[in-house]
Amino acid sequence: MKFECQCCGRCCKNFGDENHKYLPIFKWEVKTYQKIADERKIKISFKPVQYLLDEKSKIVFVYLYGMTTEPCPFLKDNKCSIYEDRAIICRQFPLLWTAKLHIGNNFGASCFSDCPKFNCKEEFDNHFPFKEISKEEIDNYLKETYGNCFDSAVLSNTIGRKILDVIKKHDLAGDFKLKKVEEKDLEKYKQMSFVEFLKFNGFEEDVEELERRKFEK
Repeated sequence: MKFECQCCGRCCKNFGDENHKYLPIFKWEVKTYQKIADERKIKISFKPVQYLLDEKSKIVFVYLYGMTTEPCPFLKDNKCSIYEDRAIICRQFPLLWTAKLHIGNNFGASCFSDCPKFNCKEEFDNHFPFKEISKEEIDNYLKETYGNCFDSAVLSNTIGRKILDVIKKHDLAGDFKLKKVEEKDLEKYKQMSFVEFLKFNGFEEDVEELERRKFEK
């Protein structure tokens, strides 16, 4: 069964649960959304949602932001009014992850968002009633069923994995001294996006790689 959006608007009206009431987006998507909102005189809000403190520089770098304006201000008559400029997370819905990020058989219901017009979990379980499933089988099923949504999920996973790889590389090299910081303490520190932070430290090669990853499929 192919996935087809029924334009119920539910995914654009309610973001996450009580602890994660935001739409996760990258910095360049924040800029895009803010620009369109300014042009349309629409109020829109964002906040850092994934970030670390570098104790060496006393700078908090943010590698994921959240749009907190709910419902989405670009939703018009249950349709996206910025469809061609929508964020990767929107393009990949109802998928959250792909099998490439999973080890063994830890894949199933957790890879789907809650779409009331398409029972993703039931469809998946019906297609794979057995426990032993290869990543290739899962990816083939997701590509066949979700098409471009699957491609966007792969892109999102690729970018996210690369960001974490770069953080880990510099942490192990001793370039950073990383520490978690509470949201209530963010105002104590200067904040930068992750790309801005890499530029600040002179890691231009990593910046170029991340910029390239945005357009990989």
